Amino acid sequence: MTPLLFSVSDDELLCVYGHSCVFPCSCRAAADVVIHWIKITSGDPLVHSFYSQRDQLGNQAPAFRGRTSLFGGQIPGGNASLLLGGVRVQDGGRYRCHCSTAGGTTTRTLSVRVHVKAVRVHREGNSITCSSSWIYPEPELLWASSPPLPTPSSSPPLQTPSSSPPLQIPSSSSHLNQTRVQRTQQQLYNISSSLLLPEGEADGSYSCTVSTASSSRTATLRRLSGFEFEMFEPGLGQTDSSRTWFLPLRRLTQSFSMNSITTLSCSASNSSGRSLVWRFNHSQSILSRAGPDAEPAVSEGWRPHVGGLSESGSLTLKDLSEHQEGEYTCELSGSQETTLTTTYLRVEGPT
Repeated sequence: MTPLLFSVSDDELLCVYGHSCVFPCSCRAAADVVIHWIKITSGDPLVHSFYSQRDQLGNQAPAFRGRTSLFGGQIPGGNASLLLGGVRVQDGGRYRCHCSTAGGTTTRTLSVRVHVKAVRVHREGNSITCSSSWIYPEPELLWASSPPLPTPSSSPPLQTPSSSPPLQIPSSSSHLNQTRVQRTQQQLYNISSSLLLPEGEADGSYSCTVSTASSSRTATLRRLSGFEFEMFEPGLGQTDSSRTWFLPLRRLTQSFSMNSITTLSCSASNSSGRSLVWRFNHSQSILSRAGPDAEPAVSEGWRPHVGGLSESGSLTLKDLSEHQEGEYTCELSGSQETTLTTTYLRVEGPT
């Protein structure tokens, strides 16, 4: 699993539950380095120690045993960063790195938080469902729309400019189903809510924000026309100084005949340098490709139906039957953007 590092400021980290997380720290380059990582809490438990050119874990706190490591080959060059595996809710808090060489001691304090994971939004008929899982602490969920949704006692809302920010939908609105919050055995939380859309609603956007006391994420489903939507998800609920994270989504409908061959488009303005995953009904993996020059890996159950993959990511399917009717999602991921294209394949019947 790839270590994840989210830097919000010089001394603040957001780590993902269940993933590895890098705690950055550096000191002067030297052959003889002493490194101590502690958690700033009652008793200052030892997280990791390194001296005499090897790890010294005899006094390591039980909560961190088997989960910590340093970047050994990079320590003489000044890298004192800590890799913490399998991040837990209890790992949140303040940490201090002490790195000493003959030239002096460097200290760095970090505040670690477990952030809200991805917010998922999907539409079925006249209902939009928003959900997120494995969150800590207990989250809340808010909906907003632009233009605002009508109420039973009001006339249809005025058409607001597309640039207007979405207006919050009150929890008492007749368009909202009850928000459901579930606590897991790991003391984490799952949350979900559905928004019922009025019949014949005009183009507009519907935003769902899942937030805790320490972080938030927002996903917006935008109705453009027909079957097309866009979904934007700012990473960590923030736009940093170097890039904006967002998730555009297009949904199209396509028909096919029994035992036919069809090609599904993976639409994006630029697919170079991106990894790719095709999924069926949002759960079954069809194939994946690590980059444009890599060979695609096809799941065993889909090998009889995969006819090819183009350089741009378009998927050719063959020998189709009613069992292959459903939603096909192409996910193109780069360093700054993830693009989803969802195509619904509908059976027309035998030719």
